[in-house]
Amino acid sequence: IAQKIISRKLGRASATPGEIVVLSPDVVMTGSNTAVMVVRTLNEIGASAPWDPARIVMVLDHSSPAESVLTANAHRLLRDFCATHGITLYGEAEGICHDLMLARGHVAPGMFVVGQDSHTPMYGGIGAFGFGVDTPEMGFVWAIGRTWVRVPASVRIQLDGAMAPGVYAKDVILSVIGRLGAGGCNYRAAEFAGTALAGLTVAERLAICNMCVEMGAKAAFFPSDEITGAFCRRTGVEEAAWVTPDPGATYEREISVDLSMLEPVAARPHRVDDVVVVRQLTDIRIHQGFIGSC
Repeated sequence: IAQKIISRKLGRASATPGEIVVLSPDVVMTGSNTAVMVVRTLNEIGASAPWDPARIVMVLDHSSPAESVLTANAHRLLRDFCATHGITLYGEAEGICHDLMLARGHVAPGMFVVGQDSHTPMYGGIGAFGFGVDTPEMGFVWAIGRTWVRVPASVRIQLDGAMAPGVYAKDVILSVIGRLGAGGCNYRAAEFAGTALAGLTVAERLAICNMCVEMGAKAAFFPSDEITGAFCRRTGVEEAAWVTPDPGATYEREISVDLSMLEPVAARPHRVDDVVVVRQLTDIRIHQGFIGSC
C-alpha cells in the first residue's frame, strides 16, 4: 500500500523500497506550541507566506487550555497568523489533532499526509499515508510544499479471529509491539490484513495505527474497504482513492496474530515493548489515571 500511494503521487507505475523521492503532501497538520517555531522558520528562510494555506490545518491541542502566559501568547500569535493567511484553525476546546483531521474530512484514503506529530501514521487506519516530521522540516514544507521520504519496505501483520470481551485494539497493537520489539518495524510500513479486519471498526483501526510508530514504523495501513467507505461518507469525504495491496504482493516480513488468543496487556516502564498480560500485575497499585489531550 505504501508503494502504491507513493507511485501514484509520482505518476509512475511503481516505487522501489529504499528509493528516496520528493513529494508534495495532500494536506499538512501542524499543532501545539511548536507551531510557533514553524512560523519562525518560515520567516527565517524568507518565505512571505505558506505555499498553499488551503492544504494546511492548525490544531491547538497539546497545551490546551494555555497553562502559562507564554503559551497563551503563542496561541494568540498562531491565531493571528492563521487569520492573516486563511489557514484552517481548530482552537483549544475543539479536540485532538488527529481525531479532528479525520472527523472533519481533511484526510481520505490514498492521501499523502505530513504531520507535526509522531503519531501521524494513525491516518493509515483509513488507508492514508501519514507520517510525522520535526519542526524545522515542517517549516520548509510550509515554504516550498514538498518533502522527501524513503520508500519503506512493508511488514505484513495478519490478524485473524475475534477479540474476547475485555480485549481492545490497544491490546492488539501492544501485543504486536511486544512481539516485534520497539525497533522491529523501523522505517517500515506496517500493513494489516486478515479475516479479523471485517470485525474492526475504524476507531479500532486508528488506535492500532496510532501506536505503530512505537515500534519504529514510518507509516501504517489498513486496506480500504466498505468500513472505510462508510466512515468517509460520514465525514463528508466524497472522492477517496481507495488503496488495497496487489494480489501476490511481497513483504519484507510477515507475522500472524490470533486475536482470540489475546488477553488484556500493559507495557511496563520504561519500554513500550516490555509487554505483559495484566493479570501478572495484580500487585501494582495505580496512583493516577489520565484521560485527556494528545
